[in-house]
Amino acid sequence: QYQILGLAVFTTGGESLGRITDILPTGSNDVYVVRGEDSEVLLPAISQVIREIDVAGGRMVVELMEGMR
Repeated sequence: QYQILGLAVFTTGGESLGRITDILPTGSNDVYVVRGEDSEVLLPAISQVIREIDVAGGRMVVELMEGMR
């Protein structure tokens, strides 16, 4: 988890969503809390959403599903 916290999050289209500020454990999968300048997005840690994690590069690429905003 310490490697995930603080990563910059981008959509597959290149839009910046903010940074991961918290990780919420749930029964089936974790949920990443992403805070931007004026928004917050909750991302389930599932392969349909999380497309790429680049710890060395400090970024994560995600595919937003309908209703995630």
